[in-house]
Amino acid sequence: MKSLLDERPEGSTVLWSIGGRRSLGLTGWVRCDVRSMDSSWISTGSCSSCDERSGVTACDGLCSNNAVSVSPGTAGCPSASGASGACCSVLQQHQNSSLTLEFQAIFNDHYNNDFNTLFANLPPLRKYFAAGVPGSFHGRLFPKSTLHFAHCSYALHWLCKIPREIMDNTSPAWNKDSIQCTGIVKEVAEAYLAQYKNDMESFFNARAQELVAGGLMVILLSVRPNGIPMFMTGEGKVYDLLGTCLVDLAKKGLLSEEKVNSFNLPIYYPTMKELEDLVQNNGYFTIERMNKLSIPMTQMTFSPQLICSMIRSVFEGVIKEHFGEEFIDHIFNHFTTKLAENLIIFKEKDPHRTELFILLKRLNID
Repeated sequence: MKSLLDERPEGSTVLWSIGGRRSLGLTGWVRCDVRSMDSSWISTGSCSSCDERSGVTACDGLCSNNAVSVSPGTAGCPSASGASGACCSVLQQHQNSSLTLEFQAIFNDHYNNDFNTLFANLPPLRKYFAAGVPGSFHGRLFPKSTLHFAHCSYALHWLCKIPREIMDNTSPAWNKDSIQCTGIVKEVAEAYLAQYKNDMESFFNARAQELVAGGLMVILLSVRPNGIPMFMTGEGKVYDLLGTCLVDLAKKGLLSEEKVNSFNLPIYYPTMKELEDLVQNNGYFTIERMNKLSIPMTQMTFSPQLICSMIRSVFEGVIKEHFGEEFIDHIFNHFTTKLAENLIIFKEKDPHRTELFILLKRLNID
């Protein structure tokens, strides 16, 4: 298969970018862009090459055989080491190329992210140029037709906002009894899905404007098996337990009951079918590959303290914004206690956990 790299002038700049989600130290989604490539660039075999300094597998989500392995701590964590490993993955694919290529890594996150910490920890001998672009990935971040390969890792479950209906106590979709879309109440599920569809349409439209025709986008994402509601998944059980902590603290008078009833996590885990339909309905991309991933980290057992630490690193910002900073330690200390009391639930293997590798190609249409 002819690579679009053959059609570009020798020595022209290759752009790629890496982005984060919310103010989580660039923990969230990764996007990287390489000029004019087709799906033949994606490795189809396993890759044993590895960046020993950071512990990042060189293929890092770019190999797309039926059992892709992503090293623990790399997928969805564009910290300095994770980002460096992703950059190395692209560089290794072209180390034997006869073309003279230059790489630029553009890190993206929300405006309140501390980019200085990331830049200070990038490898000093890196073989790419680094820059940062603030803003939400649900909208445009780059000029038209300037991106060439996008790598979005574990971020597309985030919503840009909470659906209005689930916060309205006069609506049948009022989500008073949960902090997530459990899938139990039909109206709640429909409101979350409608918001997710709007957000994904915005995301695909923005990337379609930024990617060149024939450009590729890799998406790594946790999804639900078709027909499985969120409350039956491992993540759903963790979020439900966090919700009970808020209820407990409201009963003790530490939190406002009104505040607890109005709190919802801005996340939605789609089913495989929902995600496939969203891509096809958008019309700007073709699905080149969609494979399930095998991730060793999902088979590990964690202590209550570590589970709490991971959940806190992701959701502390939205919880602090809603309840106030003075309640954060109370909430997560109680969460650690409840995790310890219910640890047997989380020691069981989650039969419904599904991680996807999706390769999309930008169609040559306006």
